[in-house]
Amino acid sequence: IGFAGIASVTSETLTDSAMLGLSHQFNERTAFSILVGRRESKKKTIFPGVFSLLNTSSKDDGGIYTATLDYYFLNGQINTRASREVTPVGNGAINISDKLDASLGWRFTARDRASFNMLYIETKPDTANSSTSERQYYQFSPKYIRELSREWSMDVGYQYRRQHYRGQQDKPDSNRLFLSLQYQWQR
Repeated sequence: IGFAGIASVTSETLTDSAMLGLSHQFNERTAFSILVGRRESKKKTIFPGVFSLLNTSSKDDGGIYTATLDYYFLNGQINTRASREVTPVGNGAINISDKLDASLGWRFTARDRASFNMLYIETKPDTANSSTSERQYYQFSPKYIRELSREWSMDVGYQYRRQHYRGQQDKPDSNRLFLSLQYQWQR
C-alpha cells in the first residue's frame, strides 16, 4: 500500500514444484499412474525505510502426490483418483488438502447411460498456529443421460454437498436436482 510520496510495502511469493511419475497399463482394461513430489513456497514482505525492521521471510514445503486407478469394462468404467495438494495461504503457512475422487459410468443401452460421482476433500493447516481451520467437504452426484437423437440428449441428476469446519457446529449442506436438454451440432 502506498501513499503520495511514500514507498509501498512489497510482498513476493515464489513457489516451486517438482514431481516424478510412473504409469502402468496392467492389461487392456486396467491402468494405474502415480506422481510424487514436493512443493516449496518462499514468501518475503519488505517494508520501506525505517519500517524495514518489520520485514518478514518464511519458507514452507510439503509432499504432494496424485494417484489414479482406472478400470474399463464392456459397458462402463470406474475411475479413482487420490491426491495431496499443498497451497500457500498468505500468512507464510500452507494448507494441505487430501482429495479422493471416484466415478462410475455405465451404459445400459445404445441411448441410455448413467454415472455416479463421489468426492471427498479434507483441508488442514500445516501448523497448529495457522489461522486457517480444518475443513471436510463431501459431494456425490448420480446422473442419468438419455440420447433422444443424434443431436439431442437429456440429463437428469442430483447433487448433494456438505462441508464442515472444525470447531463449528454448523454443517452447511446443499441439495440440487437438475434437468437439462442439450443440442449438439453435427459437423
